Amino acid sequence: SYRMSESSNVDVNIRSAEGLSGEQTEELRKELTDWGYQQLEEIVSNQVGIDMTGDIGQRFKKNPDNVSEVLSNVRDVERKIEIKVPREFTIRPQTQLPSIKSIVGADKEKDYFPEIDLDAEFFKKLSANVQVNAQFEDLGIFNVIVKLKHGEDSTPFMFNAANQGEVKEEVWYKDGLDKFTYEYTVNFAGESQTFESEPEEVEGSDYVVINVGDTGILQTNVKQGDINWNLIDRAQVLFRYPDANVEEQRILTADIIDADPFVKPIFKARDRNIEYRTKFFLKDGQELIFAPDDNGRPVEWATQFNPNIYIDDPFGGTRSFTFIATGLDRKTEYIAATVTYHLPSIGYKATKNVTFVEGQSSIEWLAPLASTGETGQMTYSGLIQFRDGSTREISGEVSAENNIVPIGIQKEGVLEVIVNAEDVDFETRIKSARVKLLYEDSENEVSEKKSFSFRDEDEDDWSVDLKDHKHREYKYQIALSHRNREFGQSGKMYLPGPTENDWTTTEMTQLNLIDIIPDDEELAQRSNLAFVKVVQDDIDWDEVKQAKVTLVHGEEKKSFRFDEDDEGEANLIFLAPMVASDPIQYRVELTMHDGEREYYPEKDRNVLAELDESELYINDYISTEYGGNLEL
Repeated sequence: SYRMSESSNVDVNIRSAEGLSGEQTEELRKELTDWGYQQLEEIVSNQVGIDMTGDIGQRFKKNPDNVSEVLSNVRDVERKIEIKVPREFTIRPQTQLPSIKSIVGADKEKDYFPEIDLDAEFFKKLSANVQVNAQFEDLGIFNVIVKLKHGEDSTPFMFNAANQGEVKEEVWYKDGLDKFTYEYTVNFAGESQTFESEPEEVEGSDYVVINVGDTGILQTNVKQGDINWNLIDRAQVLFRYPDANVEEQRILTADIIDADPFVKPIFKARDRNIEYRTKFFLKDGQELIFAPDDNGRPVEWATQFNPNIYIDDPFGGTRSFTFIATGLDRKTEYIAATVTYHLPSIGYKATKNVTFVEGQSSIEWLAPLASTGETGQMTYSGLIQFRDGSTREISGEVSAENNIVPIGIQKEGVLEVIVNAEDVDFETRIKSARVKLLYEDSENEVSEKKSFSFRDEDEDDWSVDLKDHKHREYKYQIALSHRNREFGQSGKMYLPGPTENDWTTTEMTQLNLIDIIPDDEELAQRSNLAFVKVVQDDIDWDEVKQAKVTLVHGEEKKSFRFDEDDEGEANLIFLAPMVASDPIQYRVELTMHDGEREYYPEKDRNVLAELDESELYINDYISTEYGGNLEL
């Protein structure tokens, strides 16, 4: 037996109310709900024997004494249900199920269960990653729609300012096709015309980046490079892209470092160079137009693919000139002239007014150089005022190759030579240099000699009156006294050498000894000497107490010892008579502060190694115990 309680409710759901208004639908739902509750009340009344219709709660309120009488008539309803259903089942023994092979047969196993290769072409995938490398708002791009296609499958991606820089990916099963194509459309803000790219085919999985130049936009940024604003007032940059009929200009000044960017849709891929040139407005009123090629040489238009154009001026630094008066003597009151300095390759001209009087026979001037490396041209014109009241006009063209520029009476019949000993190392290398000069014109019976001795950086000049102004050749010889007496004969050598009877013929008006005197290695070769320079820089004196270098060549053997006190001293020079078939051998011995000794390159103090360089650099020692390096 069992007990059961039941509860019921009425839920009306009108699925379709076509043709009815909202009020009509609600009225219909209320009528159906009331009807449902009425049916429930009648069913309950029949089951319990109480009239459940109407408002039973109101009836109890009106006659509360009748509640007990009514409830006492409530009856329990009990129902008993017994159901017997026969069921049949087979009891199977607990045993192992048969194998598939035993059911289908081993020879037919592959018919039911084929073998699948997971590396088969059927399972292989092809991927494409797409990104747009562009600043949409700065370039006026509304969006870029990229279409990827693999066989019959087509996938579009849209990029805009909200997702610029994102990487979108598409993956396909190869299905025998290991390539895909892509094309894209660029829509511009405020433009009805679009840029349509040509389809591009890509082999295998790849990363597709659509750059600014591929979006049908011309972008140019004009920026300052190296500009001398002491000379230049402003720079006007004209750039163009002939393939799209675009021409524009920008202005740079000392205050405008970067000009406003130029951005314009050209509705085609930018696959050509931008052309540009610059007009420089100089502070002295000159105007220069300059466009360099890749080597800095002037051309009509400079070209480059990079949208960032850095503008450099056409100057390459400055150069100091010394103007020297010629003809300024006791009869002359002053010499005045205007000097013009011209750099034709860049179209630049500069002028300088000079006046020479007694006590001031030279004037310094700083002038710009051309970035092209051009020497330049220099001319002058002016007059000489004599003390007797007379004047004489002067003019001339002088070489700008030399820093010293003579101005005044140009004597075609005078040879003037300046001997300059500046930058010669008289401290550690050269003890003295004696320069002999010889001019001979046998046809006109002219023979002049002069000699100068230099022990420090100095300068002297020599002049010869000529009878034949076309005959300007002269000879010179230099007798060197080297501080290392192993050179030449006790340190004495002749240039060009090897003897004092050898001379050099030239027409140079300035002899710079620093350009004529060879370095020590060449001097050794001229003396047929084997040469090695021992460089003793940056040795770790915290570990090393003393260094000893032994060099052997032929029958010559020499050892150099040095310690921390020798740091910064002149490099040590090994010289020996040259023996062509005999190599130079060396050994480095390092004595440590703890008394230990290290040998390089061999560990044996009795073994020498061959040296195939002319310089031996000792910048540290090699030792697995102490660490460090010893480089050759």
